[in-house]
Amino acid sequence: MLPATPDDQARQFPPSVGAADEAGERPRGQLHVLVVEDDERTARVLGRLLERGGFAVRVVGCYKDALRTACEWLPDLVLCDIGLPGGRDGLDLMRTMRRAYPSLKGLVVSGHATPADVAASLEAGFAEHLAKPISMTQLRDAIRRVLAEP
Repeated sequence: MLPATPDDQARQFPPSVGAADEAGERPRGQLHVLVVEDDERTARVLGRLLERGGFAVRVVGCYKDALRTACEWLPDLVLCDIGLPGGRDGLDLMRTMRRAYPSLKGLVVSGHATPADVAASLEAGFAEHLAKPISMTQLRDAIRRVLAEP
């Protein structure tokens, strides 16, 4: 179960994350990517790049909204910045999500890119750490690698 926040009940991921969207069935082969980025411009660019790449995308700007969206929308992949507002960062987010759903895949896209940042993101459960700025080719290649992992 996900921990309760002051104004939100604890939630649990459904047994089959990625199985369906709000309307019921997910278009065959379309992957859902949850982008967690607090910088509005960066979030908008990442969302558009991913949509143009054929992904279904939801973009949120904070930890709390990311948990709520993940529980409701069932992403295949979380693409997350480390620095988030509100006292909880992207590392906390991935730890929380992976406790509830251990096979959830995640990528960090962050300006925080020291060797210590990379090590911390991998320890938190992210599969890869990409340093901003990134190209769509770099992002697409990383997504393919991460989603191809068992």
